[in-house]
Amino acid sequence: MPHATEWQDDAKGQRRARVISIPAGMTLESGLRALGSFSERELARTAELHPEPLNTETMLMLQR
Repeated sequence: MPHATEWQDDAKGQRRARVISIPAGMTLESGLRALGSFSERELARTAELHPEPLNTETMLMLQR
């Protein structure tokens, strides 16, 4: 199951970021969907850009 830190604001309050961990064999889109708080538009774009399952457990820094 994917894991994520809470969203954190940067020092200027202009961006939010979090670190996520997604298990091998899961697509990035399905991992983000399991975490919640992503729009269907964001999920569709992620699926388009990264359609293949991940080969290894992956840690990512996401920003909004």
